[in-house]
Amino acid sequence: MFRSSLVAAALMLAACTPPVTEPPVDAANAAIEIEAAVASFFEAYEAGDADSVATFFSTDARLMPPGAATVHTSATIRDHVAQGLALGRWIQSTQTEVLDVSGSNAIHLGTYSIRFEVTEATPPGLAAFEDSGRYMIHWIQEGGRWRMGQYMANRSGG
Repeated sequence: MFRSSLVAAALMLAACTPPVTEPPVDAANAAIEIEAAVASFFEAYEAGDADSVATFFSTDARLMPPGAATVHTSATIRDHVAQGLALGRWIQSTQTEVLDVSGSNAIHLGTYSIRFEVTEATPPGLAAFEDSGRYMIHWIQEGGRWRMGQYMANRSGG
């Protein structure tokens, strides 16, 4: 009888104990970390380093480039990026409009511009071009750092 009462008391106490959670994310610090990740992402891209570019995406990420099929997983995104980097030189920039952080998630909205430059590796018939548009990134905390879970870009009209 005593043992049953002790077990019942322990179960009631456990039910009243709040679950262990991650420490709260400091939104201001998270925004600084995300902006730094964006700068490092573009440095890796412009250096032609597809392996480093892929590390900025979560394991099960989705990349939704304008006018192309969705690319799933960081490994497949790495291959997609490597194919693009093999064509020539890419120079990109973004302008953040909104960066909302909530816990281990963040929504990042803004505009982008991209310029493709021809190199000796560029296949014949592929010309230099420029593009611009809007983007939305869903950032998540994974492995102690901010990574892109979903990245969608949409070309500007015109």
